[in-house]
Amino acid sequence: ASVTINNLQETGLVMDEKNWTDLEFLTSAKPPTWGYPASKTLAEKAAWKFAEE
Repeated sequence: ASVTINNLQETGLVMDEKNWTDLEFLTSAKPPTWGYPASKTLAEKAAWKFAEE
């Protein structure tokens, strides 16, 4: 899961399935609604770990 709060237009940055939300940034900066992208990322990482086992 990758959720961004930054506008990526005109940066040339392309996000794909290899990108994950920056949890360190979210937990330190705590932007509005930071809980949604953090919980989405943690849940998806846990699901992938479970699927691999």
